[in-house]
Amino acid sequence: MNEKTIESQIAELENYCKNNQLVIVGKYADNGYSGEILARPDLDRLRDDAKSKSFEAVLIHSVDRLSRNHIHAGLVIEELQKGGLEVIFLNTPPTGTPEGRLLFDIQSVVAQYEKEKIKERTRRGRIHKAKKGIIVGNSAPYGYRYVKGDKGSSYKVNEEEAKVVKLIFDLYVNKSLSTRGVSRELYQRGVKPSKGGIRWATSSLNRVLMNESYTGTTYYHKTLCYEPVKPKSDVYKRIKNTGRKLRPKEEWIPIQITPIIDLAIFEQAQRRRSLNLKFSQRNSHHSYLLSGLLVHGSCGYRMHAYFTRNRNPYYRCSERIINFPVQSGCKGQIRVDTLDSLVWNSLSDVICHPAPLVSYLRKIRDGYQKRLNVTKKEMATVDSSLNELTNRESLLSKDYASGLLSTDQVATLMNGTEQRRKTLLDERAVLEEKLKENNSPSDEPIQIKRSLAKLSKLLKDISFEKKREILKLIVDKIFLYEDKAVVNLNLISPQKMLENNRVGEFASLTF
Repeated sequence: MNEKTIESQIAELENYCKNNQLVIVGKYADNGYSGEILARPDLDRLRDDAKSKSFEAVLIHSVDRLSRNHIHAGLVIEELQKGGLEVIFLNTPPTGTPEGRLLFDIQSVVAQYEKEKIKERTRRGRIHKAKKGIIVGNSAPYGYRYVKGDKGSSYKVNEEEAKVVKLIFDLYVNKSLSTRGVSRELYQRGVKPSKGGIRWATSSLNRVLMNESYTGTTYYHKTLCYEPVKPKSDVYKRIKNTGRKLRPKEEWIPIQITPIIDLAIFEQAQRRRSLNLKFSQRNSHHSYLLSGLLVHGSCGYRMHAYFTRNRNPYYRCSERIINFPVQSGCKGQIRVDTLDSLVWNSLSDVICHPAPLVSYLRKIRDGYQKRLNVTKKEMATVDSSLNELTNRESLLSKDYASGLLSTDQVATLMNGTEQRRKTLLDERAVLEEKLKENNSPSDEPIQIKRSLAKLSKLLKDISFEKKREILKLIVDKIFLYEDKAVVNLNLISPQKMLENNRVGEFASLTF
């Protein structure tokens, strides 16, 4: 049954006052605010006016209009009555009598119970719809429009906005622009955001670049709403659970929609965002060669640059900052110039003399090939056994159909066949996972050798900025220990960079 509107409730209250010759001093209505919340603007105004004796009685439509929380409703009623005011409900006996108080308590508890039941039914209904692939909620991401149909709601591609989404990803991934650069380019092209204004905010662009919906899968049940322990402000909230956090991804409910962006392009954008965050210089007053790359191998914390009292720059383990004063005795620090020189000279030597690295990579490739061959042989054996089982079943079926075998004989001969098939299928699934995990190196050692040879030509009289770009290109992480530094190299990006004829154009590389 639909609840009455605020206007109809006020009309009933006004008629009551007219019929009972009561003078209306003020009206209090918190339209759009949840009844679970005690702090509501007009309810607070009512309580303040009650203390100043602005009226003699308070007329309320029904218990659940005062509050959907039994304790809150009782607190307000008690406060008003202690102030000498009469509290009148349209359909409830006076709360000043034992009978009236009992009925008030019952109605208040029932109102709270109904609220919880409505919330639970709504939650379960939405989850059921989402699991059937129906869109829940009418707020479509930019690039789509919400469509309500006979068989449920869905997202349809908005062709004009979809072109803008593709342009944003193209500028960010293929043209290697930053989000600020993308915003600038969109402004120059006259592409305006959907919610007004003339320029795209970088926060809006980041939401587009991070939205997995564009790859064809949107999710329901991603976030969990909760009531913050410490609200961010004293402003009145219309709902109680204003806090929001992500649920574990296994609880998300996927809903398939029409894709706008290819999955490979989306993943490139995420990798680039990760690298941009890693190497951001926005919060740094100085530039350091190894900034964003260093990890203290002993404790796993990142290392950051800082100046000592005598103004000497050091790379220091962040545990010395987080857990200050240091309890573990962490000694993870080294002079910036010492480590920069050590790492750069070592990498330069690898780039200029790549033979040992190429030999090592060949061993990795050969080892992978051996493991791949063994796994393929095991897979072939399992497939052969499965084929034998299928052929055996086929022969038994023919003999049974021709009357050569009875039902009992077939059952005896087939005994254990299903269990054997299940075992073989389980073995095959394990082997398939091994094939997926052992991905072949995508670059041949000889190709990497050529890439490094071309990079070596750039090392003469190289600037600090180009050194940084080369490090960002070929280094993943540098682990610093007490007696050594271990450099994890990324040797796929150089080859891709060279294939695109972009040697030396470090300022616009796609990472």
